[in-house]
Amino acid sequence: MDIIKKVDMKKATMIVIKYFETIHGNLAILNFIVEGVRPNTTEGFFIVKCSFYPSLGSDEKVHYTVKVNIKNGAILDIIKEQKKEEPVKDENPTETKEAPEEPEKEEEI
Repeated sequence: MDIIKKVDMKKATMIVIKYFETIHGNLAILNFIVEGVRPNTTEGFFIVKCSFYPSLGSDEKVHYTVKVNIKNGAILDIIKEQKKEEPVKDENPTETKEAPEEPEKEEEI
């Protein structure tokens, strides 16, 4: 008799890491960050949110939400998130000043 073990959060996370390692190579997982894992028991899957740099020279992280089946560990859905960078607020804004006017030259007689 085969005993089917359900997937837990740790296994779901490892499945996602292994998937992206297969796609992007082992350098991508060096900066792999699991941002959150939560179960959706009513629909039978884990939601794994993660981010990483897809290659060694990448400047921007990619963010994904991945659904992993609780019963068999199959990846059900992969959603690439569009993260918008928030503008950095300047805490010491300087006023824009106009250049000082040059004094008028006096005509020589």
